[in-house]
Amino acid sequence: MKVKIVGEDDEGVGVRIADNAGVEQQVELYKSSGEAFHHDADEYAESPEDRAYEANEHVAQGRRLAKYYVYRKRRCDTLPPLPNPDRLATVAAVIAGLSDDRFEQYFDSYYRQFRGYSGECSPVVEVPPEAEGNPIFFETEVYLSLTTDEVRGFLADGDEPTIATLREGLADAVAGDIHNPEARLRTARSEDTVPEDAEIDDLALEAVSDVQVMWSPASNEKERVGGEIPDIDRKPDAKFQLAPFHPESRETFRGQLLRHLRYQIRDCYLTMGIAPPEPFRVQGPGLFNRCTWFQHYDVYEPYHRTDVDITDWQVDETPDELL
Repeated sequence: MKVKIVGEDDEGVGVRIADNAGVEQQVELYKSSGEAFHHDADEYAESPEDRAYEANEHVAQGRRLAKYYVYRKRRCDTLPPLPNPDRLATVAAVIAGLSDDRFEQYFDSYYRQFRGYSGECSPVVEVPPEAEGNPIFFETEVYLSLTTDEVRGFLADGDEPTIATLREGLADAVAGDIHNPEARLRTARSEDTVPEDAEIDDLALEAVSDVQVMWSPASNEKERVGGEIPDIDRKPDAKFQLAPFHPESRETFRGQLLRHLRYQIRDCYLTMGIAPPEPFRVQGPGLFNRCTWFQHYDVYEPYHRTDVDITDWQVDETPDELL
């Protein structure tokens, strides 16, 4: 991939991309939303129905990369909350730092769903009989209370992110303009916007959804039962979508959530046609739809599997400034 901003005014940005098939694309986006109002790729058929899957995916990668590049280089809100690698990394930082009590408060229902499915307790949501025999996943969604500008750059150029460095970034984001997270927490307590026993991470979390059971009876079909989605007028910042397994403890469960976020961060980059940062070149299942892409389409290797060797992380296709 090669990418360059080639035009700009108050409302929009034009981005030229040479995709991984060597085809030049030009994408024009609204700065305020990331919506593409023009996308030109003359070597591909105009209609998606007339293109091979590989061509459709190269076009989609071009559009995803254009949105990400403008988000990074022009600090515009051109990426949705999900998937946004900075927001996923922020959620990881929050979950890694929650006290045991706070982790239980936010994620105990999700934990008990897995324990219940394996017979340790009653599940929060019963798996319907019609779901059995299909791919089954347990879901919950996380909403941050931080703005795009407060999380932008969590995975900045040249960084080697670790949980420790992500936690430092979270403290800065939570601190806001006063540059002191403890002071912001004291203010929030005094204004009764958080409980008296709130921790710094409570300032970053707006909500965690109820548990849902999702199953896929056929390709491109999904069915769900379960609790309510929070009444928040935007997409979540992270979705956990894990197949049933037996967590030995809440701490091992927390570790699995962090790994799942790591795989999703990886997929943000791979589906733009570029390499993820080095710490995210790991194998394992992210979200279900990405796993199906990796399983069935030659554009990608099976990054979701841990029993195969990956030969291409798309490093050669990634501009130096994005490595």
